[in-house]
Amino acid sequence: MHLPYRLLTSSDVAAGGLAGVEVLLVPNGPASSAFSALGPAGRQAIVDWVNAGGRYVDWRRGGTVLAAMLGITTAQLSEPTSNVAGALLRVLVDEQSPLSGGVGPSTSSSTTSIS
Repeated sequence: MHLPYRLLTSSDVAAGGLAGVEVLLVPNGPASSAFSALGPAGRQAIVDWVNAGGRYVDWRRGGTVLAAMLGITTAQLSEPTSNVAGALLRVLVDEQSPLSGGVGPSTSSSTTSIS
């Protein structure tokens, strides 16, 4: 898609590297390692950046778990209780968001992951 981007390390984030960043794409990986590598300064930098309007986009489970560990999502994660691939999600929609047009107060979505 030829979108401009730059790679940020946990040290970059802790040192103020989110300044001027609009979207942070957080890859899949061990969330506990990322949480630790960020350190207190990096973790607070992400929380402050999100609270100031930054868009945190997680890629697969690792980024989602990190968001939960940082407290920047209201998602409640739990271990699966079956071995069926995929998930059925029911989400509440923020009807004030420009992305909610025509969706209604809630929606369901089916996802499938193939390893």
